[in-house]
Amino acid sequence: MWKKLRILSMTIFKTITVLFIVCCLANLSSNSSQQSTLVITSDDKKPYTRVYIDKSTVSHMVSPKITDSVVVKNNTTTVVIKNKTTKVQVKNNTLKFIVDNTTRVFDLDNTVKVPLKNKTTKVPVKDNTVKIPVKTKTTNVPVKDNTVKVPVKTKTTNVPVKDNTVKVPVKTKTANVPVKDNTVKVPVKTKTAKVPVKDNTVKVPVKDNTVRSTQIYEYSFPYLHVPVNVCKSNGAKSDPFLLFVVKSDVNHIAHRIAIRNTWGNTSNPGIKLVFLVGYSPLMKEFIQMESDTYKDIIQQNFLDDYHNNTLKTIMGFTWVATHCSGAKYIFFVDDDYIVNTKYIWNHLHTLSIAGKRGVFLGYVWKNAKPHRNANSKWFISKDDFKDDVLPPYAGGGSLVLTVDTINKLLSQFKFMKPMFIDDVYLGIACKKLKISLIHESRFSVRYQPDKMNHLFSSHGFRSPMQLIEDWKKFHIKYDMVI
Repeated sequence: MWKKLRILSMTIFKTITVLFIVCCLANLSSNSSQQSTLVITSDDKKPYTRVYIDKSTVSHMVSPKITDSVVVKNNTTTVVIKNKTTKVQVKNNTLKFIVDNTTRVFDLDNTVKVPLKNKTTKVPVKDNTVKIPVKTKTTNVPVKDNTVKVPVKTKTTNVPVKDNTVKVPVKTKTANVPVKDNTVKVPVKTKTAKVPVKDNTVKVPVKDNTVRSTQIYEYSFPYLHVPVNVCKSNGAKSDPFLLFVVKSDVNHIAHRIAIRNTWGNTSNPGIKLVFLVGYSPLMKEFIQMESDTYKDIIQQNFLDDYHNNTLKTIMGFTWVATHCSGAKYIFFVDDDYIVNTKYIWNHLHTLSIAGKRGVFLGYVWKNAKPHRNANSKWFISKDDFKDDVLPPYAGGGSLVLTVDTINKLLSQFKFMKPMFIDDVYLGIACKKLKISLIHESRFSVRYQPDKMNHLFSSHGFRSPMQLIEDWKKFHIKYDMVI
């Protein structure tokens, strides 16, 4: 019994093994036959065609009523549509034919698929761009550099970039929009646009006498000496009504002593005096003794030189705004002037009673032309100022300002390239800020000590001794001391 069962099992196993081998051989034969043909066939249940191109297959759905056979040989395809045959040239690895009024384009590489209403087609990519329809128009859409995408109503379009800027319409205004650095954002109504900085300046609409742009200059020099007992912040009981700020050459110790003993010598607590000097290594010890003795020196560590006059002015403005902002009027004057202290005091009290604010008084020059001779002491290059006529400016040797005006100017200085002629520099800043300069002929640009009864100041004494002699001669006669 057990022997018969074993014989039956062996017979069944051999039969199954033979059938398995036969099936494998049949399957291998079928696959070999299918791979040897390049003719596209159609399946009645799921109609499609296969296109063989260099051992790559592209499957494409076709209508059940149409049989498409496509054979690629020598860069030529044969397309059979309803028993008709036509040859289609393959160019740039692209295969194009029409099925059911639909254009079919096949490409093995460098293609993108773009919808065309109810159709789709593949379009070659060239120079990293493709053409796509925008309603009835087409426009190049860049993929990489040197282009920007700018909204134009409901469309987008390429805008050429020139000098790293493009022009963008903002309602009725246009603004240059840079692609990279050195830009500022400027409000234009409810929109903003970027404006490039050129020649270290930027044109920006002024509102409320303020200008906003990219900071191009930072003024930062440490103080070497500062005064004491001049204003409340440095020890005085109150801030002065009139503060004399004298720009002085660091070497002019005699000038400063002469001023302290003439028009700068007053017991009036409402009047105070300080001197602005730059740095000189040769004068270091002398300035230390002078500062210790008089306690009226303001010094920073930039070199004291004529071409640093503007730095000296900015130093004075900065110290006043920071340490003596409670002063009512600031009289900036050079160390070669004689001043009628009582006359200017009375005049400023009149302005104060009248409630005058934003004051800038001086001897104002108009329609002056910049010196273009490189040998001139006042030479101004085209790089510093390109126009042929200077803006109105007050002679820097003698002028009066209020602290609010000083603060406005300080806010503008950081956006301006420094210019060594300080009065012209102030004039340019005032023009940008729309600060009105009030002309006063009583700030005399010539030395006239014999007319000090109707002058605020007079410029140009020859020596400190002459100032002392003229002061003795005229200060009682013209009542110049308060």
